[in-house]
Amino acid sequence: MTALLILLLGAVSLALQATAGRPEGSRRTVLLLTGGGLVVVAVLAGLFLLGAGLVGTAVALAGAAAWAFANLRPADERTVVVRWGAMILVVVLCAVIDAFSGGHGLGPAGTIDRVTAGAGALMLLTTPANEPVAAVLALARGADVAGRVRGDGSRKEATESEADGASTAPESPSVAHQVERETSSATADASGGAEADGQDDGVPSLHGGRWIGPLERVLLILLAGAGANAALAAIIAAKGVIRFPEISKDASGLKAEEFLIGSLTSWTLAVLGALLVVA
Repeated sequence: MTALLILLLGAVSLALQATAGRPEGSRRTVLLLTGGGLVVVAVLAGLFLLGAGLVGTAVALAGAAAWAFANLRPADERTVVVRWGAMILVVVLCAVIDAFSGGHGLGPAGTIDRVTAGAGALMLLTTPANEPVAAVLALARGADVAGRVRGDGSRKEATESEADGASTAPESPSVAHQVERETSSATADASGGAEADGQDDGVPSLHGGRWIGPLERVLLILLAGAGANAALAAIIAAKGVIRFPEISKDASGLKAEEFLIGSLTSWTLAVLGALLVVA
């Protein structure tokens, strides 16, 4: 049940992101077709491959459907963090139920379960995981979804419609896309530690964090699955060394805080994904 749930969560997350730029009607059609295909795959895999049973398969499908509907709604940073936290708790609860019910679980006897859970975790830890990391960093900065500073009067406060996530576009972009589009520095640091300054002169920054974060998390979970702990430590240390010259030039210490918050959040997600596969 747990492995199937993780696989469906990852597939749903990628489908939502892949269709984010489509017109509303086209996106709805693609998502319905994708959802139908996932239902067929889930039933076949749950009943005949993973041994999840009828109840376990139904629970996994219900969890994936709830995740899809939740992600289709506009959300601010706090809602995104709560949503991901709730999803993680549900996955952990399912893993505990699997362990005590004598199912395949994620133990040594569940090789297929491990592969399935690993595939789902990899999908979740790519670009979908940029969303909660960016949201955590935005909350730490005290900015709303549009990057405006809350309460200090230094920038114009968001209007009521902006705060509620209203948009004239056909679809409502996720908070990660809004942060990436409107506050590129937040995205760069939050999703993996790319260059975060250089906005005042009108020169757009390199949005490397969109790639660095997912690649880093995927690499961490693969190394953890292979038991290469020394390589894990080397990657984490190398990231700090590479960013040290930039961070050391910031007398305020803000870059160091952003680097730590973004990196620790990203690493935490990677560790949780690895635990689901190797535990």
